[in-house]
Amino acid sequence: MAQSVRDSRTGELPAVFHRKNNFGWLVTMPLADFMRLYRDYEPPVPFADKAGDEDGER
Repeated sequence: MAQSVRDSRTGELPAVFHRKNNFGWLVTMPLADFMRLYRDYEPPVPFADKAGDEDGER
């Protein structure tokens, strides 16, 4: 990770992509950066009102 942090440019998120033979790819990155990616990608989930309606009508 240290090399990834050192080599990343301004605005880039440092990450290490790695895999073991015959296994899938894994990504290692700081949790704060992952949460930023997740928050930017995942649309907000609407909350249901007390009656269980998502649109707020009763």
